[in-house]
Amino acid sequence: MNHRYIEGELLHLEQVFPYIAKGPLPVSYWFARLEVLKLLPAMRDQRRRLALLQDRLDTIARFATAA
Repeated sequence: MNHRYIEGELLHLEQVFPYIAKGPLPVSYWFARLEVLKLLPAMRDQRRRLALLQDRLDTIARFATAA
């Protein structure tokens, strides 16, 4: 995989994450997508963005289980 693929995935995830709590896909689906990206070689900025997305998803999951 190359950095362009990872960049495209990150852009997509950054756009859809604000809506996933209301969406039809379970939070586990989004966790799985992040896990796949974490396995790929990425640039430092991409790793930082992955960590931010992971934090957001952790927060969403906590609120989903608390409700």
